[in-house]
Amino acid sequence: MEGIYKRHSRELTESALATMFRSSGFSITVSRTTNSFPLNPFGIPHDVIDKLVDICGNEDRGDTLNIVGSKSGGILDRYPLSNELYIQSDIDAFVTPFLK
Repeated sequence: MEGIYKRHSRELTESALATMFRSSGFSITVSRTTNSFPLNPFGIPHDVIDKLVDICGNEDRGDTLNIVGSKSGGILDRYPLSNELYIQSDIDAFVTPFLK
């Protein structure tokens, strides 16, 4: 089973996590990203970092997602759908054999 567990299956963004919360029947009080790790641990020149931030932006780019909310209702929607979460080859290799 190492194929599934040696990588991230999905990188979440703040907006995707907020959508999951709302879809699950939560209301959001606070949603933000913060940085828990240094932006430049490899000594990349600051002008290069500044250019990358100019190109890519830095809004909602923190390495830690923070959401505070409360349950406000039932499930509204299924998000993300299973076909958006998993690679079919992983399902075929690691899940299907257990279903036989």
